[in-house]
Amino acid sequence: MKLRTVLSQYPTPDLKNLAQILDTELDLQVNKTILIDQLCQYLPQPEHVTSTLKSLTKPQLKLVRGIAAEGGELLEEDAIEELADGFEHRLRAQVDELTACGLVFRDLETPDHPLLGIPDALLKSIPISAKNQGRLRSVLKSVSVGILRNIAKDLQLTLSDTRRPHLIRAIHHALLTPNILKTYLQNQSEERRALFDYFLVHKTATRQEIAESLGENALRELEDLLWKTPFCYSPTADPKDKDASLSLASDLCR
Repeated sequence: MKLRTVLSQYPTPDLKNLAQILDTELDLQVNKTILIDQLCQYLPQPEHVTSTLKSLTKPQLKLVRGIAAEGGELLEEDAIEELADGFEHRLRAQVDELTACGLVFRDLETPDHPLLGIPDALLKSIPISAKNQGRLRSVLKSVSVGILRNIAKDLQLTLSDTRRPHLIRAIHHALLTPNILKTYLQNQSEERRALFDYFLVHKTATRQEIAESLGENALRELEDLLWKTPFCYSPTADPKDKDASLSLASDLCR
């Protein structure tokens, strides 16, 4: 979610209310474009994000960390189920509170299936615990819609809505459903199944370790996996870097 894009969806009075609540020295006697410029400079400041996190209640902080761990975006219906114990009104009240302090926003252009998000410019200042890093939704966030559609096709998913958030939701649900995952793996090559097994046992691996342990065919399969079915991530580098240490998306390993 881009900060400027989401702020532009909100009416000017709402943006002025946000600036007033933040108790900043932002000039409120300006037009919407300039006000958004000011907010885009102020909200991502690491010291602002850190101080705001410290001021949150435990339920608010749980919601922020939960959305951050999923790559910064989550459909509202999933957030209600996974982060608010199924309580819709509780979730919406918390989102309103977090919008008022400039952390979590609704994408107002998707009213039928609201998308909640922490803008990328703020997300990088929110720490994610080691156990929640590399989650599948987060890994898939940067994948092109075309590749997501191909993954959905490989999983034999029939979707009425092929926008990015819905593709990621469907793929995430399918791969975390044991029977669907089992069928998917059975349809993969022997080398690819060996790769999945290797990551499950060793947790992390470099390309060199894969080649030494499983052979060159498995290494070629890994490269194909990274480009066409990117279920791996690197905690420290770009997964496509030659020397990157790779891991399978963390929730696939559970």
